[in-house]
Amino acid sequence: LVWRDAIKEFINTLVANFSINGSPGLITFYTAIITTIIAAVGIVLITKWSVQTEKKV
Repeated sequence: LVWRDAIKEFINTLVANFSINGSPGLITFYTAIITTIIAAVGIVLITKWSVQTEKKV
């Protein structure tokens, strides 16, 4: 739960910094999209790192 709170606070800060306005439902949707993009990029980077590590072994 601590990670969830940290990620939620980070995403809320991003939304506020980019001055994204709208209804609370729309803000939640933006938050979900940003979180998904960050997670997808993280998965791609970890996968590439894992493949490089396997080639060295």
